[in-house]
Amino acid sequence: MSAIELGHAPRYGDRLTLRIERISTKGAGATSIDALVGPQKTPRAFTVHVRKAMVGDLVDVVVEGRRRNRVDARIETIREPSPHRVNARCSHFGAREEFGKGCGGCTLQALAYPAQLDAKHALIQAAFSAAELPTMPIDPVVGAADPWRYRNKMEFSFGDDRERRFALGLYPTGWRNEVVPLRECHLVSTDGTDALTWVRDWCAEHGVAAYKPRANEGFLRQLVWRRAFGTDDRLLDLVTSPLDVIDFDGQPTPAEQVVERFAKEAAAALPLTTVVWTVHRAVRGTPTRFDSRVLVGRDAIDEVLPLSDGRKLQLSIKPRAFFQPNPRQASVLADLVLQRAAEATGGERVDHIVDLYCGTGMWAMVLAPHARRVSGLELVPAAVEAATRNAAINGVDNATFVAGDVAALLADPQVAPSLKGAELVVVDPPRAGLSPKALDQLVALAPHHIVYVSCNPRTLATNLAELATHGYRPVGAVTPVDQFPHTPHVECVALLEKA
Repeated sequence: MSAIELGHAPRYGDRLTLRIERISTKGAGATSIDALVGPQKTPRAFTVHVRKAMVGDLVDVVVEGRRRNRVDARIETIREPSPHRVNARCSHFGAREEFGKGCGGCTLQALAYPAQLDAKHALIQAAFSAAELPTMPIDPVVGAADPWRYRNKMEFSFGDDRERRFALGLYPTGWRNEVVPLRECHLVSTDGTDALTWVRDWCAEHGVAAYKPRANEGFLRQLVWRRAFGTDDRLLDLVTSPLDVIDFDGQPTPAEQVVERFAKEAAAALPLTTVVWTVHRAVRGTPTRFDSRVLVGRDAIDEVLPLSDGRKLQLSIKPRAFFQPNPRQASVLADLVLQRAAEATGGERVDHIVDLYCGTGMWAMVLAPHARRVSGLELVPAAVEAATRNAAINGVDNATFVAGDVAALLADPQVAPSLKGAELVVVDPPRAGLSPKALDQLVALAPHHIVYVSCNPRTLATNLAELATHGYRPVGAVTPVDQFPHTPHVECVALLEKA
């Protein structure tokens, strides 16, 4: 494409006409432009990110801001819609300039699902090229059989809508000053939106105020909804500020009394198995705390994860414990990890498998039949407790779990010797990937094979490039799995072996 001439670098209010080439890592439509800027026609390259633009759209956009060579813009007119553009199913999808629209839960809903998978594949390719791994083979993205109502957990926010009225919903894309008041959400089951509606109406009726972060006042912060797909257990978690007394029906009332009434009436009105009250304590200079108390039902919900080898893992999930948000695709991901482990071990039962960032023990239990012993390491003590409990529920007696910072545990002289020499290590780190220290300690363990499960293609590519310098090369292709339809997020699984 030839360079365009601009009188100055793009700035607020400028208008451009662009063809959208790809999606960004945050789900905006993106394109690159070469420009000749100013009277001197200085060559410059810019990347333009356009909210709610789809791959293939020809759009007139208005610039909202620029930082160095990145330009942010919004759609003014769609001159020529992408051949892959479809009508969004949800009424809240669209530009945040329209009241009730711009919800940040979905960014790609107006892109046909096969085109979403292609766009995510391109994101992964771009990440690998940037990490100088351009020849790394990448399988097609494994799509979801049903890309709707797939989430088993949603976190809705309390706040004010644009007209400063009480609202419960999600923030608009890239905007935290108001809440989109949701009437529907196609990422969760219909009983999840029923719960959202009931809670919103109950709180509004009784005058319970939303928390205001800037003023540090108010009570209601979040509503967390969880549903187990395998058992239909349902959990509601009301997250509040630590106020002791709040306004209720125009009267100062003990917060505990209000929440207990809320829990009782919610359990009577909705098909819930558990109601939880969590107090979010955030004090500058100290770690944030979440103190949870079960008000109705059991202290966990039960999930069932079917595997291709015929097993059905029984998982007990605490209110704030991490579990894969898409249970259907979690089974697909688990089967993929089993396949990669079988490739690594030749189908033989090995002596030792290590699960780093083990969470509630999912990968340890998936792989337990394929090793004489399994060791799981995890930062969060509550997750380690859950992993130990889940192993007992499933009759897994060859797995042990240790709580602590993974990098520190790998360097701990009391822990590291028992891990060294493991035939296979599974790593499923946070979005930030393996820290330099954790990566060095992983290499020091010298496993024969590594199965890397990643929720961030960029940090995956960076870590694979770093591991390559230590002699670990990929076996076969990286396989992406779409855990989060209608968003830019994608999981990847890679198998590495020591050269």
